[in-house]
Amino acid sequence: MKKRRKGKSRIEEDLDRALQIFRANKTDYLFVEGFNNILEKRQVKAIICSSDIAEAQTLLGIHRNAVCIVATASGNIQPRTSFVRNVPVLKLPKDSQRIVQLIS
Repeated sequence: MKKRRKGKSRIEEDLDRALQIFRANKTDYLFVEGFNNILEKRQVKAIICSSDIAEAQTLLGIHRNAVCIVATASGNIQPRTSFVRNVPVLKLPKDSQRIVQLIS
């Protein structure tokens, strides 16, 4: 068993190993749910799924590289809300192509 690097939790090390494997295999996308406190330290693009504006603003404070906010089906983000902190708010399935463009 490898010795844990100082200052890193087991889950951070596991995530680092997984990311190394995916990069080595030239994987373009890896969808991860959660890990907010770990991913905020890394330069990764994020799609924020949010049920309301307050939650979106909180998550934007964590994920500095957010490319868009996707309103959850059960959420109450108003249909005419198009941006939160200059990050576009998109709806599925209507804006699927736009999301692909943003992460490519």
